[in-house]
Amino acid sequence: MDKFKEIRPIVLGIAKHDNKLLVSEGYDSKEDYYFYRCLGGGIEFQETSEDALKREFMEGIDVEITIKKFLG
Repeated sequence: MDKFKEIRPIVLGIAKHDNKLLVSEGYDSKEDYYFYRCLGGGIEFQETSEDALKREFMEGIDVEITIKKFLG
């Protein structure tokens, strides 16, 4: 797969509790730095963004979530 020939949509969720955000840590070995982002991932074919976000949270941290609102 050529990454420049296919666009895959992703969904990210902002999880906030007591003015703290839940983020995951990643590492870019090519650029040699750590980064942080909200949890989420790719949306599968014919999957809604809501279902994808719920699945990603379940796969990532084994938590069922309730989505309150979409930002965009």
